[in-house]
Amino acid sequence: MKRLGSPRNLSYIYEVNEVRTQLLIKIRVMLKKIDFKYLVGAGAAFTIAYGTMAGIVQNYIPFAGVGNEMAFCVCALMLGLICLMGVKK
Repeated sequence: MKRLGSPRNLSYIYEVNEVRTQLLIKIRVMLKKIDFKYLVGAGAAFTIAYGTMAGIVQNYIPFAGVGNEMAFCVCALMLGLICLMGVKK
């Protein structure tokens, strides 16, 4: 990205600072477009699904059978996916 003008505009450090500034602006814009309620909900749902697969949830919820446990895990995964779809405003 060559620019004509003063030597300051042609320096490598100026280019790096300009790219860093543009990246920070993009990150700020991206953070304004994220709905964190859905992001937290997706994280919680995926954590519950992982805990169900690992057998951690069985200490707190007594399932009647393996099918019920699998259905609970699938429902948690679906909830996580639905919440991920709602993350962008």
